[in-house]
Amino acid sequence: MRGENKTILSIFVSETKLTFSVSRRTESGFERIDRFVIPISWLLAEIFRRNKGAFSDWCEVLGAIEEGGE
Repeated sequence: MRGENKTILSIFVSETKLTFSVSRRTESGFERIDRFVIPISWLLAEIFRRNKGAFSDWCEVLGAIEEGGE
């Protein structure tokens, strides 16, 4: 994603974490401004803590998939 002032946000997803890297294009290439790592388990717990209804639709979808797979 491109931002103002030639900044770029890169998002990397692994099994256990999300990594956000903010870089700026310079004359000699790219310069990393900052990097943020968020554990997925923490993110899910925080979403659930703030909005318990956020998972209700997903639980229904996953339940339907599980029932259909049998």
